[in-house]
Amino acid sequence: MYSINMCRNEHHEACVCCSKPIRAGHPFITCKKCDCIMHKKCKTTSNIIKFREQTYCSNCIELYDIIRYNPLYQPPHLSRNEFLGDEPLEYVESLDTISQILESCRQYSF
Repeated sequence: MYSINMCRNEHHEACVCCSKPIRAGHPFITCKKCDCIMHKKCKTTSNIIKFREQTYCSNCIELYDIIRYNPLYQPPHLSRNEFLGDEPLEYVESLDTISQILESCRQYSF
């Protein structure tokens, strides 16, 4: 007869909202920037914000100035040909370049 030893020392992440452990099978949400984790039931519109297909915690939104204006941004799931199909390739590439620059800009205060 064989004996199987099961490891009972499981490490569980703690929810940043309620500080209770998040166990296997619990639905959860993570921040794209800092990887903090919370139960899905603890999510509110003030502690998790979805911006450009990603979820961010309110701390990262404030600290890293994630929400920014970029009129040229196109979500990755949209093909640029849907809107710019008749435009010259150089024009489309320049819009992509400008959009990437706007996405990378940091806000400075004086």
